[in-house]
Amino acid sequence: MVFDTEAPPDDRAGFMAWYHEQVRWEQGHDYNNPANCSPSLAAWFADMRRQFPALNGPFADLSRDDLKVADYSVGKSFIYAGFAWSEATNAHQVAFELAKKHGIGFFNVSEKDGEAWAPQPGGGYCRIHGTGAAFASNPEVRVISIAKIQVIKRH
Repeated sequence: MVFDTEAPPDDRAGFMAWYHEQVRWEQGHDYNNPANCSPSLAAWFADMRRQFPALNGPFADLSRDDLKVADYSVGKSFIYAGFAWSEATNAHQVAFELAKKHGIGFFNVSEKDGEAWAPQPGGGYCRIHGTGAAFASNPEVRVISIAKIQVIKRH
C-alpha cells in the first residue's frame, strides 16, 4: 500500500486505525479510478502499471493473461495493490522504489507488523514504524537508527 504521508497519524496505533478505516472501502467513490487520488499517487500508479498492468478500472489491460496483472484499489489518500504471490518479491521492490521516487509513503501490508516508510523533509526515505523484516534481510539496504528515525542507506 502506498499513501499520502499527510493522511495518517504518525504513531503506529493511529496509523493502524487509519489503515483499517481505509480498507473498509466506504469512501463513496469508484475505487478503480486513479483520478480519485492525489497527483503523486496517480504518478506512482502510472509508473507501476507499466510493469504490473491494472486488472480493473479505466486502465485495465484485459488483453493480458499473465501473473504480472495487479489488482489496484484507489482511495483518496492511498492505493492498495494486490499481486500474484509469484510476483510478490518483485512487486514489493518496484512499489517501494516508486514510492521513494514519487515522495509518498509505503506500507508493507503483507507482513506481520509490516513497516511503514515515508520521505523525510531533509531528504532520504525512512522507516517510521513497524518491524517487518522484508528490507532488513536485503543485503543492499542497511537501516541505521538515528534518534527515533530509521534511515536507509545503500551500500
